[in-house]
Amino acid sequence: MKAQENQDLIKAIEVQKVYPNGYKALHDLSFGVEKGQIFCLLGPNGAGKTTAFEIITATIPKTTGTIQLDGQNLAGEMPQIFSESGICSQSNTIWDYITVEQHLRVAAKVKGMTEGETQEAIDYLLRTLKLEEYRHRGAEKLSGGNKRKLCVAMSMIGAPKLLFLDEPSTGMDPVARKYLWDLIRQVMKQRQGAMVLTTHYMQEAELVGDKLGILINGRFATIGTMTELKRKFGEYSIVIYEDEKKNSKAELDELVKSVIPEAKRHSSLENKGITYKVRLLKIPFILIIHYYLGEF
Repeated sequence: MKAQENQDLIKAIEVQKVYPNGYKALHDLSFGVEKGQIFCLLGPNGAGKTTAFEIITATIPKTTGTIQLDGQNLAGEMPQIFSESGICSQSNTIWDYITVEQHLRVAAKVKGMTEGETQEAIDYLLRTLKLEEYRHRGAEKLSGGNKRKLCVAMSMIGAPKLLFLDEPSTGMDPVARKYLWDLIRQVMKQRQGAMVLTTHYMQEAELVGDKLGILINGRFATIGTMTELKRKFGEYSIVIYEDEKKNSKAELDELVKSVIPEAKRHSSLENKGITYKVRLLKIPFILIIHYYLGEF
């Protein structure tokens, strides 16, 4: 089915971004996010993740291409769909001198929620993100991780149909990240909407995302569902032909595992070398980037 004809709730078609100095940040970027799906944009700094995010949330203009949100073209006047959207940008959009609960009440008011709906949503988000003890604390007194959680909570209040999160777990400790990932999955399951999430973390993409796109220099190095990528890149073999006079199996094990700790020795009748099986998605992220660039 062509991109223009499918029913994706979030759709980018051949989007380009060229800055006045001639720098091309995005090259014909196309992707779609289906109902109930979380799409993770993964890549190193400068890959184009935030540029793509800002374009699909109408923060900056695209140069060419088409953006559609729930069937509405993102062009000209702001589409009505943004009233049913939640956005958490890379920078924290909070006020220093009002409390955590007041922030959420402001966000709920913008969404048109009733008082009963608002209180229920606030209690749920504060409890789920472990922010209850900070309910009446001014935002300026929060830690960096808790400020980030507050921004995520503001974007999620009202259970928006479309959700856009730009590196939402930045500054959070591992435990806080887990609570955030649980919340993200719960919200998508309840609302059956669509989400775009940018991240540096392969673990975050693997545990949260249904579809993954790896951006390198403004282009997709690969894109697909987690199942498709695991089937395509999920495991590969490293075969080492040993010199019995120089290396023992134990020495080779130590050498391979010093580079890729997850590698496991595998018995093989197909060759006389030592075979190690490795899941690609468990290799450190920088090696994945080099793989897609054809550098090893």
